[in-house]
Amino acid sequence: MYKKAGIFNIKKFYKDKFAHEASFDVSNMHLCIYNINFAKFFWFCRNVKPDSSVLDFGCGSGTLAMLKNKGCRITGIDYSKKALEIAKKVNNYDSVFCGSIFEFNHPPESFDYIVSLDVFGHIPIEEKDATIKELKKFLKPDGIMLHGIECGNINYVEMTEDELKSFIEVDGHVGIEDKNQNINRFKKFFKYVDGEVRFTVENSVDEYLKQVKKYGVPFESDLINYLESLSPSEKLAFDIANGLVQLNMEKQKIPSLNSSGGFLFLRGSDHPLLEQDFKIEIWQRSEPLSPLHDNRIFCHGWHDIERAGNSFFRWSSSDCLIQLPELKRDLQLKIFSSFPEIKKKHVNVIFTNEKTKGIIQKVELKNNMEQAIILRTRRLDKLDLGIFVDTVWKPALYDPKSDDQRVLGIGINELKLI
Repeated sequence: MYKKAGIFNIKKFYKDKFAHEASFDVSNMHLCIYNINFAKFFWFCRNVKPDSSVLDFGCGSGTLAMLKNKGCRITGIDYSKKALEIAKKVNNYDSVFCGSIFEFNHPPESFDYIVSLDVFGHIPIEEKDATIKELKKFLKPDGIMLHGIECGNINYVEMTEDELKSFIEVDGHVGIEDKNQNINRFKKFFKYVDGEVRFTVENSVDEYLKQVKKYGVPFESDLINYLESLSPSEKLAFDIANGLVQLNMEKQKIPSLNSSGGFLFLRGSDHPLLEQDFKIEIWQRSEPLSPLHDNRIFCHGWHDIERAGNSFFRWSSSDCLIQLPELKRDLQLKIFSSFPEIKKKHVNVIFTNEKTKGIIQKVELKNNMEQAIILRTRRLDKLDLGIFVDTVWKPALYDPKSDDQRVLGIGINELKLI
């Protein structure tokens, strides 16, 4: 299927495709357990026991890093060396292997769980049985397989070469099957198999837009216009509302209305499968790696943490808040703007004390270089620091190749008390 789509080197195709420079332990984010963007992570957390050995098949950059909070030992397999470096260095995977599962030289029957997230849709249909059989070699006799699988009714045979190439180039989906096909396939290898499709009536803003723009799925134009108009805060509220819908469907075991499309949460074992543990809380969260990672500090108007090389940063919106419950020292920030026309129109940043509504400092950014500033705050016990940026921009408006519709103000890559 890959060759039919003009992809002759699979390792090259996946070299950087899912190498995302980010920490995937989202347990410090506000309301993360309810956000539909993280629902897949929490499904695995509910089904994996603490202190287990886990083989993450097709691990990418370490998307199941949250399992480390449960004391799990994780081995990751992927085609991308770059992604595996991130999985190990940023997301704390214990060991990684670059290559195919058929090249994996590891003792048999050594893992409590074998898991995958968004992987089986990338495996050609004719190779899936052999892949499952090979994976099972590394599973303990009482072990469990957990897979999050992309589902759909895709007629690859009737696609033209151009249609096939266009479809596969988006994500690499060469082996999409529906719910029953996937479950029946795993029943060839396991005595107990169950699964339910999610992300059908409920989904995230970005996923709805991706389905329309990249896969051509028809949606009501009014809905798409509405989704595109949402601010970052409104998108977050939408995603949390949909996450609550999905979480309650899971708790009440409500079957999806559509078993052909969506995303399948599948479990397989030779021993009876236990109920999911919905008592899991974010009580097991690890401490933030740095103040930039702490969503208790960056609590309003900020985009998620990002990584550039060996450092992290955040983008603000036009109006945002930093909460510092313990202060008594001056505050040093390193900020920057990537506004493309900054030399023509300078970016003004105003820092305020939200309690007194007074201005602490004004800063004018005249270029895209990083600028260090010190706010004289040592007389304050605590501070709600308001930040207003008078010039914001959307990357998608300046780069036709970008689909980034976020409203960006300033970037911040350091926050410390001095």
